[in-house]
Amino acid sequence: MGKIFKIFVIQTLILNAILAIVGGLVYSFIIPQHYFTAFPFVFFVFPAVSIFVFSKLLRTTEQNQSQFNIAFMLSFIIKLVIYAAFVGVGLAIDSTKHESFVIFVMITYLVFSISDTKATIKAVQLPRNQ
Repeated sequence: MGKIFKIFVIQTLILNAILAIVGGLVYSFIIPQHYFTAFPFVFFVFPAVSIFVFSKLLRTTEQNQSQFNIAFMLSFIIKLVIYAAFVGVGLAIDSTKHESFVIFVMITYLVFSISDTKATIKAVQLPRNQ
């Protein structure tokens, strides 16, 4: 799990930094009136959840390869529940800018889901000794 996990963490942090820079530029220069209070927290929640769930998924897959499908589907459900709770808290903090918050979270979820899925498929296809 070591090398695969380290690569995943680095890729996730790079992706997170890119999203933070792009989001910061968009909300600073293009649509500053749509900035929402919970914006910075997105960049803590998404990578933390993604890294945690990926580590659990790798550990489960290493222990029992036949449990991969169940673990993979459960990982998506767990992420959805955590992100839904995050959206609920974010909307409770600042309900005036709810459209931009929900749209940004949806875009971030899509980007992280694609990245996580690609990394998971690549990790499962690699030989066991990596």
